[in-house]
Amino acid sequence: MLLLEKLTFRTADVSLATNESYKRIAVTRGGMAPDKVFVVRSGPSLERMKIGFHDEKLKKGKQYLVGYVGVMGRQEGIDYLLRAAAHIVHDLGRNDVHFAWSAAVPRSRK
Repeated sequence: MLLLEKLTFRTADVSLATNESYKRIAVTRGGMAPDKVFVVRSGPSLERMKIGFHDEKLKKGKQYLVGYVGVMGRQEGIDYLLRAAAHIVHDLGRNDVHFAWSAAVPRSRK
């Protein structure tokens, strides 16, 4: 998979990334020149975003809520998210944090 990713970047004239993390992947793993990778944000317009009410039930009685919304694929680094959660709970002994993840899972190819 990484070989195909690298070959894709190597054959591209330019690359569009949705954030700096993906740009870094194009440069470090893909070997692209930084000036050939452009970050194009795909998030919501901050002018249209409104802070709304929050539902304490989502925290499941914990003081803190850690949330993830996005794609859960091999290349998104979800393993880092899981290791971070394990570190918080097991290594640091925190029991005041609830983790809630809402994600799309890409179809696996056979």
